[in-house]
Amino acid sequence: MRTFLCAHTLTIRQIDVLALEALLHNACGEPQVAIASLRQALALAAPAEITRPFVDMGHEMAALLREATPKAGPQAGFAADVLAAFSENNAADVERRPSAHERWNNLCSNR
Repeated sequence: MRTFLCAHTLTIRQIDVLALEALLHNACGEPQVAIASLRQALALAAPAEITRPFVDMGHEMAALLREATPKAGPQAGFAADVLAAFSENNAADVERRPSAHERWNNLCSNR
């Protein structure tokens, strides 16, 4: 049980880092690097259907997902599920969530 929880927590942290990298690269005008990071995050999240890290990043992530996710292939279905998870959340709740910069600072300070 402990091994599973540690592995799951590590995977979520990796997804967080890759998704944040995607947002930061996108904000810095590096869309190809952003797309690569986002696809890596989706690949890690898809087997366990982990959507929360993406949704927690708010409307910036939703916009990047709409813009950058493949329309076909193994990640297309999961990316659609992640986007659906955004619509299931209250828009006001998404707006109260920390920005990508705040999440990055929190993630780095938890080391």
